[in-house]
Amino acid sequence: MNVIKPIDFTPIKAWRLGCNAFGSPKMYVYCYLIDGLLMDTGQPRVQKELSEVLQNERIDKIVVTHHHEDHHGNIGALKELKNI
Repeated sequence: MNVIKPIDFTPIKAWRLGCNAFGSPKMYVYCYLIDGLLMDTGQPRVQKELSEVLQNERIDKIVVTHHHEDHHGNIGALKELKNI
């Protein structure tokens, strides 16, 4: 089950991302959107859902907090989606 829950810290937007093949996610990762800057891109297993959520958001740059798969897993897909 993949879960994406929006969180609004106006003017900061955030999404809580979770995935698990069976049942509810055991761990969550957050990505944040601040004035066109996306911080972290979530785990690859939520790529479809995250791309749909971010389709209409303005994203000019992407940064990752560290190089773990659950934080950088969708960089390629989002770079292509947003042409950045």
